[in-house]
Amino acid sequence: MISPVVEPWYLPVFRSFLLEDVPRMLMEPPSAFEMDWKTVHRRTTCEGESFVTKTLPALGKVIDLALQGNVPLTSKAFKKAKGAAYPAFLQVLLRRVFHPTGMLREDPCTLTIRLLRQVCFWCKKVEKGLSDESLRKACDDFIEVDRSLHHPDENLDDELLAIARGVIDSLFKGFDPKIEDLIPKHGPGSVADKGPSPIAKREFGTKYTALERVFRPIPWMFSLRDACQSYERILRRPVREHGVARLEFVPKDSGGPRTIDLMPGVYQQALKTLLYTYIEQNHITKGQVNFTDQSVNRSLTRLWERFVTLDLSKASDRVSLALVRSLLRNQKRLLMWLEACRTPATKLPNGRGLLYYRKFAPMGSAVCFPVEALVFYALTAASLHRQGMPLQLALRKTYVYGDDIIIPHGFFQGLQEDFARYHLRFNPDKCCISGKFRESCGSDMYDGTDVTPIRMKKVYPRDVDGSIPIIPLVRHSNNLYEQGYVGAAAEFRILFCREYPVIGAMNLPHSPHSDLPVLTLLSSGVCEVPSSTKRGITRIKGWVLSKEYLAVPKRLEASCLREVLCHGGPLGRITALSGRKVVSYRSLETRFPSLLKFEEMSVHGGFRHSSSPTALQLIVELQAKEQRRVGGSERSMFPHDVGRSA
Repeated sequence: MISPVVEPWYLPVFRSFLLEDVPRMLMEPPSAFEMDWKTVHRRTTCEGESFVTKTLPALGKVIDLALQGNVPLTSKAFKKAKGAAYPAFLQVLLRRVFHPTGMLREDPCTLTIRLLRQVCFWCKKVEKGLSDESLRKACDDFIEVDRSLHHPDENLDDELLAIARGVIDSLFKGFDPKIEDLIPKHGPGSVADKGPSPIAKREFGTKYTALERVFRPIPWMFSLRDACQSYERILRRPVREHGVARLEFVPKDSGGPRTIDLMPGVYQQALKTLLYTYIEQNHITKGQVNFTDQSVNRSLTRLWERFVTLDLSKASDRVSLALVRSLLRNQKRLLMWLEACRTPATKLPNGRGLLYYRKFAPMGSAVCFPVEALVFYALTAASLHRQGMPLQLALRKTYVYGDDIIIPHGFFQGLQEDFARYHLRFNPDKCCISGKFRESCGSDMYDGTDVTPIRMKKVYPRDVDGSIPIIPLVRHSNNLYEQGYVGAAAEFRILFCREYPVIGAMNLPHSPHSDLPVLTLLSSGVCEVPSSTKRGITRIKGWVLSKEYLAVPKRLEASCLREVLCHGGPLGRITALSGRKVVSYRSLETRFPSLLKFEEMSVHGGFRHSSSPTALQLIVELQAKEQRRVGGSERSMFPHDVGRSA
């Protein structure tokens, strides 16, 4: 018996998009896009999923490059349209944007640009499995980039670095933090020598002398009470000069994996918090260098007449330790702290040995992001000044978010040459220096109009570990609907409800409002969310997202860092409360998985009221339990407080 052919998960959505949404939005007959749909169906049958995850994104990159107006639109992956240079695929859309020669029209349709980019980039970010070939290539690239950098002992000094160093010296003038104010903590991910358990990675079973010369183990790793109760465990730890990271690969997009390093230390998080706060609040970099707010860079993508948007290639891996030492030469305390918590080597996979970094820090280090942004800001401002712009104006016209840089028109060529001295390279596919197209921090604009596509990020119909990503699926469906892709959103809902009966059993209500505090499916009909109003307070019922914190068992208190007692560990599951029966499902909603509960909420004056316990309530409860355990003493249970009072 021949088994029926199963249609790929993405084809029904493409069919609805090409034959329903695009014709409706452009007021064209569906028959005009019938050949495009047949092309998608035929090529996915022959090429498989790579057509939508690699071939279409490659066409999208060519379109973005042609939108800058310097080169014609051509593609070797598709046959040409009759009498035109651009592809026959999507030619009804392409002729609205490009001349038959492939060059950009003087007045292209921005709606058509958004639809073109939606077709091409919808599946670009889908996280794929990691093949042996892709892992080997990523590892080889990681090693090659590191070996191309300056040696850490090399003394870098020139006119540009002198100007950039002066910018950093002005920024850190009066910078005098106390080491006692640093509160180390772990991030949400794994570490090099322990697993992802919130308890295991806080044991501090090894003494790193390079680290503990600067950061004493008591009270920053162990509280005074812990030291008194188990001093032998602290004194008899195995000793190493420094930690060794572990090279790992995580899914990035359909193009390949992202290379990160798992670090053994916790002080990087303390320095990260310190740098984030100081740089974002300093009068020189406030609004210019951002770590937590992307809105500044996103808003500037509308001003294509004044600014160009730049993106660096492998930015984290190209910032050398020699460059950081040169720029922070006069900030001896900060440099000492950064080098103390820096991991100088990583263990390569498959027994390839150790790699001693020439870079300052790779992805995975908590201080990588703030340090690289600081380096890029100082070097960019110095380069603009060398090209004739007054330094004070250069500081005000440079905007940095990680490796996304925005500068005024006319300075890119000189900046590119200056950055190349220190092996910093720009990504030509993402640098928008001409035309009206700009992109930065996930915002894509053409002539001030948003043309950002909705991107699918999780593999459908089931995630790699068999979990049920309820929130991402519902959110993606609502995002499609909000952008006007009604047919694609409806088809996508049918798909995930059929694959996951539990989502269908939740009976999510439809609503035209996207700002309700309960989980809904967006639609243009009447709001179906159950509600009642009494004494001016509207009460609604539905599925809400709330966090629950996991208290640390008392038997493990002595081996835990103080911050785990204050913040707890997130409990990662989605729980459906139905009478007395509780059904739990794994969730991949965020790196901090949360609880999804069905409960009654009050909405009054824009505030949300929920019965879920807060972290503060849990802290109070833990303190009360500790006081009862020690016989009613006023002594606090937190090593943070004990260490400070001591």
